[in-house]
Amino acid sequence: MDTGDGRWRPKAATKEEPGGGRAGSAEPTRNTAKPTRKIGGTVRDRAAEELRNRILTGALAPGTRLDLDAVCAEFGASRTPIREALLELSYEGLVEVAPRSGITVIGLIPRDVLDNFTILGILAGKAAEWAAARITAEQLDEIRSLADEVTAAAGDTAGRSHQSLVAAFGRHRPSPVSMAGLPVSTTDM
Repeated sequence: MDTGDGRWRPKAATKEEPGGGRAGSAEPTRNTAKPTRKIGGTVRDRAAEELRNRILTGALAPGTRLDLDAVCAEFGASRTPIREALLELSYEGLVEVAPRSGITVIGLIPRDVLDNFTILGILAGKAAEWAAARITAEQLDEIRSLADEVTAAAGDTAGRSHQSLVAAFGRHRPSPVSMAGLPVSTTDM
């Protein structure tokens, strides 16, 4: 929540959140807010993911200053994992961490988003070109079979084929990179 002084602090409890409700009311409160914590993962990973999502969705606007103590309180964590999460976001270019000055959200501007999609489109196109040049007859038959399943499922108004399609794609999900015969990791080089 922006407090008006340009710093972000956690929201105060509301009726929809734990600790909310009307004063003096016997009416039970329900928590309809989405949980901010996931099961599994480290505090640092969860904090980085949540803050990244807030920045990318605009909930934390560019120029917003983050109060480290408030973020630590919200995540119920010490300063070290939160600081590490913020450093990760700074490596991604989403926040600026300035010594003795604090943390400022940089965020994304529309031009950055367009640039990213342009680069992704070019890379995906090149990977598809390489895949098409290197595809085997067996791989092509498998792709045609999967395409036929998708076409058949498109006419299934009851949705019965959906689960079988998900299972089929889960069994074999070739990436353009693997189909192009390119190394997937440095150990494949």
